[in-house]
Amino acid sequence: MLAKTLGWHTDNIVVGERFDILLQDESGFPIITIETKTPYHKATAKEHADFEERLSGYGTLHTAYFTNGAEWE
Repeated sequence: MLAKTLGWHTDNIVVGERFDILLQDESGFPIITIETKTPYHKATAKEHADFEERLSGYGTLHTAYFTNGAEWE
């Protein structure tokens, strides 16, 4: 979907454990992360805090999204 809809090159889309989805720039640096939860899942304060804590591990991030499919933060 990211490649087709947004035109993001598939080599620059990384799916992993620490972050669900990382989008990298042309140099391979992560600039966007998307944390995905099951559809319509109501995230707890701890889930949000854990996500925000992980963000500091990537100094090149410009944007971070947290979503359950229906809601994007």
